[in-house]
Amino acid sequence: MCENKTCLTADVLNELFTVVYSVQNSSQRQLENRTITFWRDFLHDCEDGDSEVSLEDVLIFVTGTDSVPPRRAVTI
Repeated sequence: MCENKTCLTADVLNELFTVVYSVQNSSQRQLENRTITFWRDFLHDCEDGDSEVSLEDVLIFVTGTDSVPPRRAVTI
């Protein structure tokens, strides 16, 4: 099913991003940690079919393409 291209999973999609956090122990960092946790949970919900949004939908939204880019670096 994923012979010629990377098989899309929540973990593969999550690896596309590099998170740049605020200073540790700051209130902003706490919010960022919570947001990243929600993001990862959302990706797993998409992977498990518990969301109307598919991983492919997310990939297209964040990268503009329907295949995993060779260079994996989206900074958030």
